[in-house]
Amino acid sequence: MLSDPVRFSSSITNPYAPQRYDFILSDPPGHTRVRKALMPEFTTSRVAQLRPSLEARVEALFGEISRKSPPVDLIEHLVRPAVYGMSARLLGLPASDYARFNRWAHLFESKSASADAKHEAGLELFEYISALVAHAKEHPGDNLPTRLMARNPDFTDEETASIVTSLAVAGFNPPKGLIGVGLLALLQRPERLGECLTEQAIPAVVQELIRYLATVPAICRLATTDIQLASHDVQKGDFVYVSLAAAGRDSREFHDMENFDIHRSDLRHLQFGHGIHHCLGKALTETLFEIILTQMSRRFPTIALHQPKASPHYLSQDSNYHSADYIPVCW
Repeated sequence: MLSDPVRFSSSITNPYAPQRYDFILSDPPGHTRVRKALMPEFTTSRVAQLRPSLEARVEALFGEISRKSPPVDLIEHLVRPAVYGMSARLLGLPASDYARFNRWAHLFESKSASADAKHEAGLELFEYISALVAHAKEHPGDNLPTRLMARNPDFTDEETASIVTSLAVAGFNPPKGLIGVGLLALLQRPERLGECLTEQAIPAVVQELIRYLATVPAICRLATTDIQLASHDVQKGDFVYVSLAAAGRDSREFHDMENFDIHRSDLRHLQFGHGIHHCLGKALTETLFEIILTQMSRRFPTIALHQPKASPHYLSQDSNYHSADYIPVCW
């Protein structure tokens, strides 16, 4: 399904999105045009260029944490500001606007927020991004809107703002959920924390956490024709959900799939999608996660959950993603 954009379309309306064009929810040729324009921003070399600024941001956040008295909430003081810093560095968002963006992002992922509240938040975000694009046009800088407009003069201001808005939303909540729940899962396994936080193990730990936790449980597609899929009759116009969580626990693909095993030979997953909609920010998100784990192991070798028996209550009950609301730690 993920490999076949002709029979399984991504063109699904987002009722809360004010922008006219969401390239994430689009099909070729429009999607191809935008993705080609964005690819230079997410290459291996570009991620390597961004790494020092991500490391500096995470180091500063851990420095602030070290000056506080435990317990300290890692979601509030590390995960959210680190992920926002990643998005801000890429998209050209001011660091001072973190609180505003965090409020919008919370509304977008909330299951209990009203449709009106989400729509209003979407309008505010789009107006905000549109102003940033207009400023970048008049005052070019080291940011994605400037480079996107320079490489693609045929993009209108509204189209550029729509693309950046889509990236801003997609680049905050899913990474925040993944990194937050990943940290919680590791801290819930204190007997394995030392093994998992060695420099050599961290890349494999990140990949296995992504598979094991499946923080984005499913992706939706729209059938464009009648088709039989795995012995089920799918009708044209049906919505079909691809269970990424089930794919990560497929016994035909993974040995001992229910266990968290950083030594497995089949370290792979579909959490960032597959095919033409494979997530552009995969390498950037994984890099940030690795940086956080590396610096945490160096700065806080004795870190532990505060009140570990309460940890099930740290998971969010009001999110469309598998995410954590609160991770109090001591050291």
